[in-house]
Amino acid sequence: MLVCSFYPGHVKERVPAHSRHRRMPTCDHCGAHVSDQFARVFADETGGIHACPSCSANAGIAEVARERAHEA
Repeated sequence: MLVCSFYPGHVKERVPAHSRHRRMPTCDHCGAHVSDQFARVFADETGGIHACPSCSANAGIAEVARERAHEA
């Protein structure tokens, strides 16, 4: 518990730093981190990301992702 010095009697709960941040999405194939925007575009219907710029050519990410999703 943390007491606020500006407002006597006002108490704020401490939130651990690790719980303030969401986990960054990762590629299921290679484990590389990808942006939220990348995940919105390339994730499958279950949220899986089967390809990313780190493990496949940029021009073929969608195709590779579909192929790997069928293999899984």
